[in-house]
Amino acid sequence: MIKVANYTFTKLSAAKLDKHTKGCMPIWYHLGSSLPLSRLQSLPQTSCLWSIHRVYAVSDALRITVRLNAQLPQCHLHRKNCGCNPCRLNHEASCCSSNKCCMLANELIANLRLRWHPSHLLPVDNLTVTD
Repeated sequence: MIKVANYTFTKLSAAKLDKHTKGCMPIWYHLGSSLPLSRLQSLPQTSCLWSIHRVYAVSDALRITVRLNAQLPQCHLHRKNCGCNPCRLNHEASCCSSNKCCMLANELIANLRLRWHPSHLLPVDNLTVTD
C-alpha cells in the first residue's frame, strides 16, 4: 500500500484526526515522524519490539511507554534489571533489555510531529466533517 502511494504520489491529508485514529497509525512507517525510521531497522531493540512486545501502531508504543510516566508503588528504574511489574513481565516473555525497548518506543513517539502526536488535541472550532 505504501509503495502504491509513493508510485502515484499520493499523500495522506486529514483535516482532523481523533485520538483513536492517531493511535491506529503504523509507528514504523509513520507519515508524521521527524526522524528517518530506516536507521532504526538495524537496532536489536527493533526486532524485540516487533516480535516480543508486538508494537505495530502508535497505541502499541504508548502501551509500552506507560511505565516511564506511571507512579507505580515500585517505580521503573532505567537499568537492565528493573524490578517493576511491567519490566518483570517483559523479562518473563524473554525480552533481554526491557528498558532499551521502552526507551526506543518513547523515542518513536517523541519524534512524531505535533499534529500526529496522540496526546495533542486540536482546538475546538465547532466545525465537523459530515458524510
